[in-house]
Amino acid sequence: MLSSGIEVTHATTSISKSSSTIAFLVRLGRWTEPVVQKRRNSVPQEHILPFGMKENFWEMGSIGPCGPCTEIHIDLAESSCPLSSPVHRVNAGHSDLVELWNLVFMEFNRGADGQLHSLPKKHVDTGMGLERLAAVLQNVKSNYDTDLFSPLITALQKKARVNPYSGLVGSDCFVDTAYRTAVDHARMFTVAISDGVLPEHADAGNKLRRIIRKASHAVIWHLKCDRGTLALLAEDVQHLLGDVYPGINIELVKNIVNAEEDKYLHQMSKAEATLKKVKTPNVLPGRTAWELYVQHGLQKDLITDLAAKRGLSIDWEQFEQLFREFQPPQPGFDPATCGSAAKHLSH
Repeated sequence: MLSSGIEVTHATTSISKSSSTIAFLVRLGRWTEPVVQKRRNSVPQEHILPFGMKENFWEMGSIGPCGPCTEIHIDLAESSCPLSSPVHRVNAGHSDLVELWNLVFMEFNRGADGQLHSLPKKHVDTGMGLERLAAVLQNVKSNYDTDLFSPLITALQKKARVNPYSGLVGSDCFVDTAYRTAVDHARMFTVAISDGVLPEHADAGNKLRRIIRKASHAVIWHLKCDRGTLALLAEDVQHLLGDVYPGINIELVKNIVNAEEDKYLHQMSKAEATLKKVKTPNVLPGRTAWELYVQHGLQKDLITDLAAKRGLSIDWEQFEQLFREFQPPQPGFDPATCGSAAKHLSH
């Protein structure tokens, strides 16, 4: 028997290096239960590649259900099939070779002792990313070129005071990365807030706050948009996804996003005042970067942008030394609430 479902995942991630990576995705799932029937297929043998447990054993954590898995990739490279040196391309970080579907043969349970124990019932758990599937079916190379994202990018381009989106990928492609960050994160926070997640100082709320502020930075700093643009983008998300997510609370989303955007602007204003006090030429001391990280709650990418605006490189070695010294062990740590380190630095 087959059953299917849709899973919505909220996550934080960097999207500068890949046009197939997103922070909010819809995962299409299918289960077979309880018996798996074997069936031959027409996949060429040279396209079936064996790997070890590191690449092809799925676990939900240190304990719990797990099992070997197969991954279905699609090669978007211009070279024709059969693949040249396919073993060296799969699971090697190539942005033009995208994982489309994962099938987990759920047959074990890892206990607290680390040992694998056979499950009484065995299933095949699968998950396919809707956005990546849409890219394949619409014959485009990027999630952001599909009809799930392109209307949002078009709307944002009308408000931006920079060049239009061109689809470039890379750590130095700041404008295109900002477009992708803004529209992806707008989808994520619109649905997450409507699902009941609110900005807080720990756990999911902290991740949401960072997502909103990162999107604010992308829109205001890199795309040169006005305050309030991000909230208007949430309206575009509602128009695009409203039929699928009728529970979107757009007024709540806009109020929260505008409030967090104001906090971001205040945060950046205080940080720029701190940078004006830097006396060392050409280099931002790691201690000052750490102060921005702890006292002002700025992430490293925002600190980098502030320093670059003044033509400063950053002493990251000193920063990392302070980070190792003061990093709290508890999960859900928000740098802006790390009082002990801030007090130490102020003396």
